[in-house]
Amino acid sequence: MDRYLAIQDFVNGLIWVLALILIVVTLLMIFVHITTNVKNAKIHKMREQILYIINIQMRTEQMRRMIMNLLKDQETIDISCIPGIRSKLGAAVLVGLLRELDDSKKEALRAAVCSKEYLKYIKKSLLRRNPDHVILLIKLIGELKMPGFSKDIVSQIYRYKDNAYAQHIGMFSLSLLGEGEGIVCLCGDKNFTIKLSFRSLQEIFASFNGDKERLYSQLLDTAQDVYIHRTCIKRIGSEKMKGLAEKVIPYLTSANFNIRIDAIRTLGELKYKSAAEIINDQVKDEHWEVRSAAITALAEIDRQKYFEELIRGLCDQEWWVRYRAATALTTYPDPEKLLQCVAATGDRFAAEIMSFAIRKDELIKGGQVA
Repeated sequence: MDRYLAIQDFVNGLIWVLALILIVVTLLMIFVHITTNVKNAKIHKMREQILYIINIQMRTEQMRRMIMNLLKDQETIDISCIPGIRSKLGAAVLVGLLRELDDSKKEALRAAVCSKEYLKYIKKSLLRRNPDHVILLIKLIGELKMPGFSKDIVSQIYRYKDNAYAQHIGMFSLSLLGEGEGIVCLCGDKNFTIKLSFRSLQEIFASFNGDKERLYSQLLDTAQDVYIHRTCIKRIGSEKMKGLAEKVIPYLTSANFNIRIDAIRTLGELKYKSAAEIINDQVKDEHWEVRSAAITALAEIDRQKYFEELIRGLCDQEWWVRYRAATALTTYPDPEKLLQCVAATGDRFAAEIMSFAIRKDELIKGGQVA
């Protein structure tokens, strides 16, 4: 009897072990099945994405080729027959194509884009909630100088006011269109924040196709952002707008030393003598950058009149100020008097920087690189 019970217990235990093994194997099979399906789904998704990308590239090239074929032999073209041209991809193709076209072909494309059907598509698409699509269309409008869209562009800049790229493309397009009113409106709005860099603003204003002098004058009167003022001041100097010099003079006493530097440089570039005495006061400024700019400006305005100030600049504690003064003095018409005045300072560093500047000037004139 005991032997029978022992055999029965052994069989029961074996059944439990086999049951556990079966459960584990079943779970493993379920796990393998699930992971395989997930892996296959990922592979399928990746394959779809690759095919989509390839398809986009093919469609892009097809549209580009069709447009180029139309432009090849015709002065006026109709792009409405091109499948997908009135879409985000179509807009991207048109924007990309502009870099390859000469002026005559651009004009033909502009006429095609200004057709009634395409204009209707643009107006409708600007109302959609797709910033990438909207930015592409604004860029297209600016590059092709399409009239009648300035209010739409300003509206979209406000709509995507937190998008720096949208702001850049929008203001750049307004500039290409010569729409100064829109730029002044945006820059004069105290509730609108300019998110563009100093360099971007320079590029935008440099591309303005309108009355730049009027634009800079209005911006200096109304703009809220200091970068706008700095950009205008700098452009006034680089574009030699002497008629706006008086508007720059008040910035010579600004609390912002960067604006003071810009104003000093601009008035120096304009050789504006009425500002010389105020600039001369800046030679004693605590910031060496201001002193350096003032020395250069005085030399540009009247090197002989401010000769003594330039000599004193050679004795400045900052190397860059000394260097600017020495560079300005290398063209002084009386070299003997110049060297005597430098020696009279009794400053070893003044003599060294003057000697360095003269040698550099001689090497450059001799066709060698210093």
